[in-house]
Amino acid sequence: MEAADRLIRCHGLTRVTLDDVRGEAKVSSSQIYHYFADKQALLSAVVDYQDSLSLGGESMLGGFDSADAVRSWGQRLIEGQRESQYEGGCPIATLGTGLRDLDGDTLTQIARIFRRCEDGIRAGYRTMHANHDIAPDADPDALATMTLATAIGGLVLTQLNRDTQPLQTALDALLGCLQSQHQSGSNTLVSN
Repeated sequence: MEAADRLIRCHGLTRVTLDDVRGEAKVSSSQIYHYFADKQALLSAVVDYQDSLSLGGESMLGGFDSADAVRSWGQRLIEGQRESQYEGGCPIATLGTGLRDLDGDTLTQIARIFRRCEDGIRAGYRTMHANHDIAPDADPDALATMTLATAIGGLVLTQLNRDTQPLQTALDALLGCLQSQHQSGSNTLVSN
């Protein structure tokens, strides 16, 4: 399972085969099939493993309680993609690709990981809201959803293009949204 986890992090769900896992784990096919009926069962176990270790949300961790914290988080995402040479490096992005190949239970596991990530982002934006760092009518919940969707989309495009520019563009747009009211003379960020 750990070998499958490593491979999925690097290559994504859809590109990893049971033969790849067998080679990475240095085990026989019969050993894999002893524990996992098929690739679907192995993928489900890996998602559960990532969830139990909180690895699915690891790359989404950040303060999110200030524009500077969001900027720093975004920079870490970009640096992580460069370091991984655009091959994985972000469990949440690799979990978010290849969803059509997964069964309902595994999709439910992934949805739980995404919700946990969004909850962490939401908590930070609620702090910003309470500190009047975003406009009084801003919706921290909607901002959290937008942030997660923006990051995942940027990460997927970055990995497909093997270039951080899509992620950088997505994060710049997010920060622009957060700072738009602040730059227009208000002391707040983001208004609905």
